[in-house]
Amino acid sequence: MKKYLFKGLLLITLILLVFAVAGCGGSQPVADEQTPAEEQQEATAEKTTTITVSSKPWTENILLGQLLLDYLENNGYPVENQLALGETNMLRPALESGQIDVYWEYTSTLVEVLMKGTPNPDKDANFKQAHDWDLENNNIKWLDYAPLNDTYAFVANPDFAAKYNLKTASELVELINSGEKIIMCAAEDYVKRSDGLPHIEEVYGFKFPRENIKTVAWGLNLLALNEGEADINVCCTTDAKLKEYNVVILEDDKHAFPDYYAAPTFRNEIIETYPELPELVKKLSSVLDTETMIGLNYQVDVEGKSHEEVSRSFLQEKGLLK
Repeated sequence: MKKYLFKGLLLITLILLVFAVAGCGGSQPVADEQTPAEEQQEATAEKTTTITVSSKPWTENILLGQLLLDYLENNGYPVENQLALGETNMLRPALESGQIDVYWEYTSTLVEVLMKGTPNPDKDANFKQAHDWDLENNNIKWLDYAPLNDTYAFVANPDFAAKYNLKTASELVELINSGEKIIMCAAEDYVKRSDGLPHIEEVYGFKFPRENIKTVAWGLNLLALNEGEADINVCCTTDAKLKEYNVVILEDDKHAFPDYYAAPTFRNEIIETYPELPELVKKLSSVLDTETMIGLNYQVDVEGKSHEEVSRSFLQEKGLLK
């Protein structure tokens, strides 16, 4: 009798344990389970601080601003569009005062214009000095720079470059110093500016005959080169017309031209509010290299597409839109 009573009590105990385990580990997760859509809705609901995105008033910087604006908005952040607000002298006070929250700046622009310093030829060291100075003095946070260097470069007419087998600026300077007559087209201000042609002459050790310079507007210098009106000129390395015209870019082997890598510069209060932003924005920055930027600029400046159209198409192509 005791034997059967013991077995009965043991069975009841086991049944109670099964129900207890089911109560702790079985029903609780069902109550907390969320669908992906609900999780996204909850995450979006928490983003209440608006991010005001701005830019400089020219194609490349507007495009960078538009890309960031669309990317942030697609990731659930409330955004305000103040693109094409002005140049650095207008954007910086707006950023520091909180009128805007972010725009794309270029490393050596910060170093030269605001720090009144000298750009470091090492791109990472140059970025670090801009990043550290701005964070300490202005509470502005530079996120990782894009592999997009909007600097200057010597470019040559392809026939001229082939004739002398030119690949570097030093080889060009050697030809200039030999007395060979070479025609340069350049913007008038670039010929005179201390950081323009005089700076290049000092770094490379030559003096270009001013009578052999044809002055043209910045927007026409590559056209003049392409049509054979000049042998060489200096242009921006992300100029849209580099994709259209058959010209040769010469390597700046003595680093006369500072690096101008583009990076999003945020008010640090925004980063403190949204600490996930640096890693999120890096996914965008990392796919914006110099060649890519030439192509994006080309779509706007030559093909006549809107900044909005180019931005959405690029983000979709890179899988950056949800």
